[in-house]
Amino acid sequence: MSMFIAYENEVEPSGWRVLPQYKNTKTLLNRNGEFQLQGNVCPHQGSLIRQGTGTGLAASCPYHGYTWNQDGQPQGSGTVGHSKGTTKCPNTTPLTTDYVCNWNGFLFDAPIPVTADIAGDYKLEEYRQDRIKANYVPIMDLFLDIDHIPLVHKGVYNKIDIPDVKDVEWKSWWGGSAQFVIGQKAIWLALYPGVMFEYQPGAVFIMVNEAVSDTETISHVYKYRDYNYDSQTWVTNSAIWEQAWAQDRAQAELLEPGWRTIPTENYDQEKRNFRGWMWNQKLN
Repeated sequence: MSMFIAYENEVEPSGWRVLPQYKNTKTLLNRNGEFQLQGNVCPHQGSLIRQGTGTGLAASCPYHGYTWNQDGQPQGSGTVGHSKGTTKCPNTTPLTTDYVCNWNGFLFDAPIPVTADIAGDYKLEEYRQDRIKANYVPIMDLFLDIDHIPLVHKGVYNKIDIPDVKDVEWKSWWGGSAQFVIGQKAIWLALYPGVMFEYQPGAVFIMVNEAVSDTETISHVYKYRDYNYDSQTWVTNSAIWEQAWAQDRAQAELLEPGWRTIPTENYDQEKRNFRGWMWNQKLN
């Protein structure tokens, strides 16, 4: 399961950031341009080790003082108060470390098998969490359904050059798919089960869907703007994206009562690919 992590310039060298899309249980470390995911849960009693952002790659749990070096290897032991007095508890458990893929400056926790060049130098304009009263599956279904654009989003894209459905090419792999626009620099990247990445020159919109319950999802929304992208174009395109995203959220809630009963063979190829992956992962 692939997860979007951050853009590379969001964490300074020798700095770190706790990641909300992992419910703060993982920290992104920048080891002088090399990125690494590290566990943020103390193996002693489950306290969160870091909060927010900071510098310095060594870690120290604020609860009992356990410490680790930049590689996540245990260093100092913790001090724990017991009924018979204070005693030292040995720290022998390393923090977990995980792979990070740097794709055109955007960081993911799994390889992205797409060679498209995402030009630009991006900054995070907005991060928020949207609550949707639907499972993440119908939300992803809409993202995999290009045919819904002229129906659900009729008239929304009149101010920008949105491609015709017939001009979109697909690339699929086990765990995701990408849609490309022929002759234009645009890409829609889907990473199962719930990461949706939209790129157009100058702007990137990312949604990371987190299941709250079987029928409710929190979507972590990231809006990135190229430093060289002019303000008026950004305002226009961002407003159009917001309108389309609101329509998709509403449509996902309309799909929620019935999507589980649809036979797999009734879906198009990209959704069948998604369902096959879910079945293999036992997520459905």
